[in-house]
Amino acid sequence: MAFVFCQSNLSIALPISRIRFLTCSLRTSQLPRQHSNSDVFEVEQKFPLSLDSLPILEERLRILGFEQITTKELTDWYFDNVCSDLVQQDCWLRYREDENQGEWQLKKGVRGQYNGANTSTVYEEIEGAKALNAAVDLLAKVERKADVPLPFEFAGFAPFHIPKLLEEISLLQLHPFARILTKRASWVSTDQCNMMFWALTVDLDITDFGYAVGEVEAMIKDRRDVPRARAAINGLVKRLKPVGTHSTIAIGKLEYYLQSRQPELYQMCIERGIVKEPAAE
Repeated sequence: MAFVFCQSNLSIALPISRIRFLTCSLRTSQLPRQHSNSDVFEVEQKFPLSLDSLPILEERLRILGFEQITTKELTDWYFDNVCSDLVQQDCWLRYREDENQGEWQLKKGVRGQYNGANTSTVYEEIEGAKALNAAVDLLAKVERKADVPLPFEFAGFAPFHIPKLLEEISLLQLHPFARILTKRASWVSTDQCNMMFWALTVDLDITDFGYAVGEVEAMIKDRRDVPRARAAINGLVKRLKPVGTHSTIAIGKLEYYLQSRQPELYQMCIERGIVKEPAAE
């Protein structure tokens, strides 16, 4: 078994700052300035997507006042250090390539009353240079007293162009642990009379490894609106579930990827309560 020493006290000249919800006053002087929206909370719920029933699902969306606005290909690269210190905190650093553009994103799981036994999840989403600074801050706070076993391998990405980490961030020895290519069709509500679904987006995703999943999401700036967003999302998901199915529960693309390609990392996520253990059939 390979062992890697993960230094707890990072002696790297990086901008470290305190992260607060919605008011992230992060110093970015040493990182390129990138355009970024204000940090928001993403409330989302996955639902099963069957390619055979896709035309029926699309017709349901039209009846409910939704219109397809974009179709595009996304490539998501997920990064962590060999100790998976970000993942262990339910924090997911990714570089998303959208056609010819790319951007860093960090999704931080919101614990407590939001991500309990519910099927929908809540994440604080940070973009651009602020995402990298937030990841640096999270890694700098990790305390480690001894060597730890390497939880997963970073092999298998040689044929692909891996996004180049900034020089400062590469000193943290971040490596990719997942690459997901997705064909996505996005739908939004155009019926202004239907206020319940007005602020929702529906994404229909098909991955390069054959997994398909739907997602309903709402982007909110005030976490007091989480219950309302969650109720609206759950109501729409129930109307969109495939014909002949009794469950509206589905796992996300990354969770499916980890199940099949990074089983040790996936098991660690289950043990730490980051993902739910699959229900016995």
